[in-house]
Amino acid sequence: MKTSFNTRFLYDISQFRYVILTIEKNWTLWALIAIFPLCIAIPIFAQDSIPNQNSTPNPNRFIIKSIQIQGSKTMPPEAIISMLQTRVGDEVSRKKLSEDIKELYKLGQFSNIEVDSASTDDGIILTFILEEWPKISGDIAINGNSEISTSKIKDVLTIGTNRSISGKALQENKNKILDLYKQRGFYLAQVEPNIVPNPEDGTARVSFDITEGKKITVQEIEIIGNRRISDREIRKQMKLKKGKRFDDYLYEGDLATVINYYRQNGFVDAKLIKADKEFNETKTGIIVRLEVEEGPQYRIGNIDVKIKPFGDTKPIYSKKDILSQFIIEKGDVFKEADLVDSIRRIHKMYLDKGRISAEIKPDIKYNAQEEIADISFTISEGTIGYIGDVSINWVSQSSEEPHKTKEYVIRRELDRFDIKEGKLYSYQNIEDARRKILNLGPFIRRAEPRVDIQEESNEPDKEGESQTSQKVAVSFDIEESRQSGMFSIAGGYGSEGGLFGAIDVWDDNILGRAFRVQVRGEMGTKERRTGQLLFSSPWILNTPTSLTASLYSIRRTINYMPGDYDSDNTANYRDDSVGGTVRVGRPITRKINLSLGLRNENTTYKQWDEGLKKYVSPEEWYKNNVNPNPTQDELKKLPTSYGRTRSIIFAVDRDTRNYLTSMFDPNSGSSHNISAEFSGLGGDIFHKIMEESSIFIPTWWKLVLVFHTQFGYIGGRDAEYLRFERFYLGGIRSVR
Repeated sequence: MKTSFNTRFLYDISQFRYVILTIEKNWTLWALIAIFPLCIAIPIFAQDSIPNQNSTPNPNRFIIKSIQIQGSKTMPPEAIISMLQTRVGDEVSRKKLSEDIKELYKLGQFSNIEVDSASTDDGIILTFILEEWPKISGDIAINGNSEISTSKIKDVLTIGTNRSISGKALQENKNKILDLYKQRGFYLAQVEPNIVPNPEDGTARVSFDITEGKKITVQEIEIIGNRRISDREIRKQMKLKKGKRFDDYLYEGDLATVINYYRQNGFVDAKLIKADKEFNETKTGIIVRLEVEEGPQYRIGNIDVKIKPFGDTKPIYSKKDILSQFIIEKGDVFKEADLVDSIRRIHKMYLDKGRISAEIKPDIKYNAQEEIADISFTISEGTIGYIGDVSINWVSQSSEEPHKTKEYVIRRELDRFDIKEGKLYSYQNIEDARRKILNLGPFIRRAEPRVDIQEESNEPDKEGESQTSQKVAVSFDIEESRQSGMFSIAGGYGSEGGLFGAIDVWDDNILGRAFRVQVRGEMGTKERRTGQLLFSSPWILNTPTSLTASLYSIRRTINYMPGDYDSDNTANYRDDSVGGTVRVGRPITRKINLSLGLRNENTTYKQWDEGLKKYVSPEEWYKNNVNPNPTQDELKKLPTSYGRTRSIIFAVDRDTRNYLTSMFDPNSGSSHNISAEFSGLGGDIFHKIMEESSIFIPTWWKLVLVFHTQFGYIGGRDAEYLRFERFYLGGIRSVR
């Protein structure tokens, strides 16, 4: 007789166990009643395999014949079967089935998983019956919110329309909404997720019901246990402030901030004994309590330096050289930040000398009774590093986009600072080269150096032990700006030029050689015209000698300022200047450049005659409007109508600016320019001194404070009459 049975298992996700729901056999009811007393008397033991393997001698009775999948709509059965540990041909194992169901639940797609088994003469047929989580239909509803907009709440959700929803996903998104409210100070907010299934299409509508509650503020911050640092000073370091909203993230951060502040002020042993927070009686505010144990405040005692040179060489630096770099002194309050900064400065000294593996190890001995910290530095000068391969990596947003700049434009700057194979590695050389590359022009968006230290050879030291000299591979990641040039058209209205229009075309990287060319034209309705052609190159004749040349023609009007030669007279003046300049520059140090320039300019100067309705020379205007027969003394007082400048210009520049990424974001350092122009050589005789300075001071966050000054002085035999060379207050060409 053929015997068959059906066993059904349901996996309980909350307690991870199998529950045998039903056992059905095709035996007669009378047979069951007859053997029931025996079943009670016989102990029953759980087995790893199902059913009881001793119940039949059939060897195939416990072998899995096939595995079937029911209820999966989103995943093909083959994909699910491939994930199971249970395989066709294996014996049925409760342990494997348990692991399989756990893994299927982890997918987050199924709300219920059952396993049915059916026994045949050829083995057991296992059927995984799956119930999928419904998909979300329609928009997710947000109810009860007024302090935070619905759009901002939905921005933090990770579920959406037509996506499957699970209990785990609902809980995660509930927590995200609660976190959002906590960030705004609503710590009593409650969120209740709801699912309304639609049996017709198997979807469900999802909503979140929100009870916002009151905003929680910091009612008080109590500091306990502090003796040497006041409550006020500690509270100043904290981001949580009395009367402001409470934020758990700020609270956790402040716990570390308070202890770090103590340790940065000599309290190395400071501890946070207890930290808690509690609501006030009305649950409208939170009281924060911090209990600290300060411990002794250490001051710096003796400072000692021990230098271990490399091999048989002499120490690179003396103890005096090392001590001069310390920003800590005996008697100062011990601050970890100052100690770290001192170590960094010393390490940089050794990197500048090629000692890439130099180690500076501080040994600090604390004397709690005397509140003294003695520091002993052991400096291992390490191996010598020489530059190996030097490569340039062009970084672009598109891998198919070629770089425009010629590689030699970058490499010549590297060679200039001895960044080439076989040269001694120097950190300062790397930084100086980076700064110069960024100074090539705005077409260099970013220049980041990278070093890779590689072993090269071994040399014995004094004790006969081998030490390794190393080779350093240097690479620069260069990112170009997408546009090295620009074409612009502008227009506007001004009191000086009237209605005007301007065209400006320039390129800072012509032919990829860092040549700069600019063409500019401007025309206004009030006798204003400008034309300019400029060319510059940072290198000429294969040397770091810069060249700048320009040609220009400028017509401009100047409002006459009373008091220059006749306090009762006012008029408009026009000057036309045509000329050109050429300047060459050469660095004399890494940060100082000298330049020599020549300027040749001719200027005609005219005054508006209201009676003639045109511009005339100052002499003609004076005859028409003041005195038809002026004396020579009167004529000498008039502005000259023609000027000629033949000048030589000496200039010195000192640039120590450091940049974050490009030349447009200096974050420290300074830039100074002083020029002296001497005119003569057949032209007007005068001299002009100009000074311009910019100082960049880093402050908090990424803000940089900039001080800019400009100074000018003109003097000489003809300076009194050279109105087009003098300085005026007010106007676009003024001293401001």
